[in-house]
Amino acid sequence: MDVLIQSLPYLAKGAVQTVWMALMSIAIGTALGLVLGLLSTSRIAALRWLIDAYIFATRGIPVLVLMFITYYAFPALGYRVSSYTAVTVALVLYSGAFYTDIVRGALQAVPRGQTEAAKSLGIRRGWIVIDILLPQAVRSSIPPWLNTSIVMVKSTSYSAIVGGWELTYAAREVVERTLATFEIFGAVMLFYFVICYPLSLLSRRLEKRTAVVH
Repeated sequence: MDVLIQSLPYLAKGAVQTVWMALMSIAIGTALGLVLGLLSTSRIAALRWLIDAYIFATRGIPVLVLMFITYYAFPALGYRVSSYTAVTVALVLYSGAFYTDIVRGALQAVPRGQTEAAKSLGIRRGWIVIDILLPQAVRSSIPPWLNTSIVMVKSTSYSAIVGGWELTYAAREVVERTLATFEIFGAVMLFYFVICYPLSLLSRRLEKRTAVVH
């Protein structure tokens, strides 16, 4: 127990790093997903095909493999970046694919009659998407967005394998020094629970609200 108490400040620093890494990947990934999700409604077939290729390729690769790719890709291209940056780029690409699919699915779920009615009024397609489809899509996409965000928080733990320092990496360092495996990783489990549980509750509440609305 003394080892655990002494290690808590160090683990807490790792937890802060985990939260920061997750926030970065979620924020940038959401922006990427929103842009690509909107572009997926384009009439340009080649653009839609490229977006589909990105989604299926990224979702078909384990996030750990994607981290290894970005970790070694930057040096191969002549860029020296930290392991933190390489891992965050991988998380952004990974989350962006899921968020893109969420946005696209939410846009397609809006009744087709609304688009046809807007066209009959002479509204341009771009404004139809932005003013009519997107506000409704945002409401229905919030619950799956939160679920994906929870997965991204937990996915940060893979970065420890490629040298990204965060909560899991910090725990490994403490365990190597103290051999208190059960106590340390028990604390790590609680840290992840404290981070993810509020998001789980929020997701469940929003799912019920959107179900009532629909």
